[in-house]
Amino acid sequence: DRAHRQRALTQLAAGGLWRGEMTNRARNGEPLRAAVLVAPIRTPQGEVVNYVELKRDLSEQVLAERRIHDLVYLDALTGLPNRHSLTLHLRELALTQKDAHHGLLLLDVDRFSVFNDVHGVKHSDELVQALSARLVEKLPDDVWIARIAAAEFAIVFDCLSRSREGVEQQLLLYAQSLKKAVQKPFSLNSWEQTELVSCCMGGVVLEPASSGGDGSEVLRFASVALHEAKQQGPGSVCLFEPRMAEDLDRRLRIARDLHNGIPLGELRLYLQTQTDVRGRCVGAEVVVRWQHPRWGLVSPAEFIPVAEESGLIVRLGDWVLRQACQLLAMPEMVERGLRLSVNVSALQLGHEDFMATL
Repeated sequence: DRAHRQRALTQLAAGGLWRGEMTNRARNGEPLRAAVLVAPIRTPQGEVVNYVELKRDLSEQVLAERRIHDLVYLDALTGLPNRHSLTLHLRELALTQKDAHHGLLLLDVDRFSVFNDVHGVKHSDELVQALSARLVEKLPDDVWIARIAAAEFAIVFDCLSRSREGVEQQLLLYAQSLKKAVQKPFSLNSWEQTELVSCCMGGVVLEPASSGGDGSEVLRFASVALHEAKQQGPGSVCLFEPRMAEDLDRRLRIARDLHNGIPLGELRLYLQTQTDVRGRCVGAEVVVRWQHPRWGLVSPAEFIPVAEESGLIVRLGDWVLRQACQLLAMPEMVERGLRLSVNVSALQLGHEDFMATL
């Protein structure tokens, strides 16, 4: 511009070199970024009579910088912002001095891993691209969208309402609208048939900065809500509640402590007696409890589902079977001809070593 040009001329007139960058135009009208060096040429008397200008084309450097920027901030498949960009955006919202609340929805396609296994990577990529395009088309222009996992998208709504209840209502309305949009058939290039998919969504309200909202926690809370939605079944929508995080933390603690508790001998075997019509004991059903060092006696209704999710059910079931066999071998059991019934998880039953272990 004129001001920069005047400063450059002043610097050159004083006998100095001028270095900088400028954007020219190529013959076809495209912008051409160049690094420029200008040096004055003087007569023996010191009079400036000419200038030497050296230009270096920065097109490749500009393209490389743009490519690096895209790799850092954008998703290569959809062109949407990626998880890193989402983290920065949430951090920026957390620092924004506004009274209004923001909202975040995480949308994940149900059973996408199965879809990928059945149809392959190319077909799955086309579905993700088509889904991203539909989300962009469905949502307002001021809504911020990112792809953060295989078929998982983050949608940030700025300044939805001045109240938390208002944001929750808006998020639920948007979630229902997106569910309908996703459920419409997808026509993909590599597939003659149309594809039908569903999605789960988890949402969270972003508190304004004045209320102490922390952007670093927002994504975790939304993920917890999404996990809760998936537990309820395909097509479910959940908004984050504090008890969800508490429940998830406890389940993680149960899995970790149970992993250590089995070899440490913290499990306890109990017998539920079985009688005939005359009231005589003919056997018992073996049940297991967990004597946690801090929580006391933990019900199987709490730790068995966690054991099945984490795969610990096989080790736990083996322990119960071995304990039951030791009981059956006791003289009192043999003498009375009592039998024991043992519950076996479907995961344990399907394990490759189950028959050999039994």
